[in-house]
Amino acid sequence: VTYYGKPYAAAFDACISRVRADVGASARILHVGDSLAHDVAGAAAAGIDSLFVTGARVPAIRHIYAPSFFRC
Repeated sequence: VTYYGKPYAAAFDACISRVRADVGASARILHVGDSLAHDVAGAAAAGIDSLFVTGARVPAIRHIYAPSFFRC
């Protein structure tokens, strides 16, 4: 079984491959998302930086998944 979508590696690998094919191997990639469990965890597993965007309410799970950047 192959899973697609966040936080599974196949989704991130496909995007990273596409960006590097279009821009070059030295491309700097930042994944922006509003889910710690999907966006931040998936980016971390793929080895890329993440920017976590949220409103005023930050779930307790923030302490488990640490984004590279945090914006309220």
